[in-house]
Amino acid sequence: MATMLDLPRLIELGFEWCGTYDTSTDHLRECAPLTSVEKLRTYVESLGPVHGRKKALRALRYALNGSASPRETALAMILHLPYAMGGYGIEAPLLNERVDLSERARRIAGRRYVVCDLLWPRAMLDVEYDGKEHAEETRIAKDAMRRNALTSMGFTVITVTKWQIGDGGALNAIARTIAGRLGKQLRYRDPQFTRANLALHQTLLKGK
Repeated sequence: MATMLDLPRLIELGFEWCGTYDTSTDHLRECAPLTSVEKLRTYVESLGPVHGRKKALRALRYALNGSASPRETALAMILHLPYAMGGYGIEAPLLNERVDLSERARRIAGRRYVVCDLLWPRAMLDVEYDGKEHAEETRIAKDAMRRNALTSMGFTVITVTKWQIGDGGALNAIARTIAGRLGKQLRYRDPQFTRANLALHQTLLKGK
């Protein structure tokens, strides 16, 4: 695949193979991961000097385990990829990571743990992707309980909507907020970055 796809698409494919979703059919479906970034890297490193090996290893520097959807992959890639590729160069999050709740937080959430979409444990930062256009009252209540439970433990919870991922200005503001929580200042150069960022958006979000 490294000989056929450009680098962003190759990274995106790595996310899917190491994630819990499948786009090979007309309908998105949930599935177990086919492999992991670590296993792929070990395999590629074991190969001889074959065409595409260097590109595959570069893609695996940015692929992450655990993504649950194409939009979650797009969000993680836009935040994590380097400036030259159109991303914000933010350190990699953990995807769909379990967080065990404290006794107090358990009472608030009504459960023992929660799963965070994009988690930066050191900064106690959870970024949630909300792709549902119409929220049911029950889900809104559960989301509020979950957010309140994490907040009670000192976490910052940021929700990113489908519209915000697709809007460069809105996502730029969110990226700056996330970077600030991680102690990073964004220092990209325009107009080069804006062109690369727009191209990355178009690659990852077109038709999704």
